[in-house]
Amino acid sequence: MLHYNVTMCKKIIIIIVIILFIICGLDGIESKEMPAEMHVFTHDTMNMLDNKSVFLLFNEFGGTFHDTEKNPDNDDDDWLCWAAASANVLAWTGWGTKAYSSDADRIFTYFQECWNDNSSGSGFRSWYWWFKGIDVNNGGSSYLEKEGGGFFPEIDFPDDAWGYEKKSVYRGVGKNYLRKRPMKLADLLRDGYGVVLQIVKDSDDGDRDSHIITLWGYSYSEDNQFSGIFITDSDDSKKATNPGDWLVFYPLTYLNSKYYFNTYGDESGWYILAGYGLAKRSVFEEY
Repeated sequence: MLHYNVTMCKKIIIIIVIILFIICGLDGIESKEMPAEMHVFTHDTMNMLDNKSVFLLFNEFGGTFHDTEKNPDNDDDDWLCWAAASANVLAWTGWGTKAYSSDADRIFTYFQECWNDNSSGSGFRSWYWWFKGIDVNNGGSSYLEKEGGGFFPEIDFPDDAWGYEKKSVYRGVGKNYLRKRPMKLADLLRDGYGVVLQIVKDSDDGDRDSHIITLWGYSYSEDNQFSGIFITDSDDSKKATNPGDWLVFYPLTYLNSKYYFNTYGDESGWYILAGYGLAKRSVFEEY
């Protein structure tokens, strides 16, 4: 009787161990798969992204992601998403100055000091001004309130927003090129360029909403298409006065030659329209 009880206990223990192994194993697999919905990562949870089907800019070229935010108590930053995203890239790429080195928040504050808040900008426009001190106003509604920028006038910054020279400090991927070669955004990241994206949502009246975010990486499917992207967004903590840094993963769907967000916030219909890339300074200096 005792032997029978011991044997049964062993069997029960083995069964429990097997069940726990299955549960833990499945959990481990799931933690390495990208979530099917929007997911937030912080600097402390980046280890969850150890995945062969994920590319992260800072894992390949050093540094970490930057996430400067708009402040609910500040009336001078409501429309400056483009400046915030551009500041993130300037901080990561190393094109800061002694006063505004690798601190995206300080760089963003400097943009606010020089530009008014009725703004319609882009990565090209902001970085051109940062390098040359000139506002190349391409039909946007914003204007400089005071002189500034012009920190690297010796650098040959292109005059064409959609130029794509291999060894240029700047590259642009417009909507037409993006529709033909959607993975060009991946090429920018893999070549060591910090990237901001313009995303839009078309409306029934022919107008569109537009927003600028910072791209830090992507996950890809078996056919080498984007299955999702990792971004930081100046608008995702608008009600917090001292928000943390969030790297947010958004799944994408490729439809009609466009990459659509499955959801963006609580909305559908947003898609990637264009990308702007600025070379990491150490990479550019090797050309």
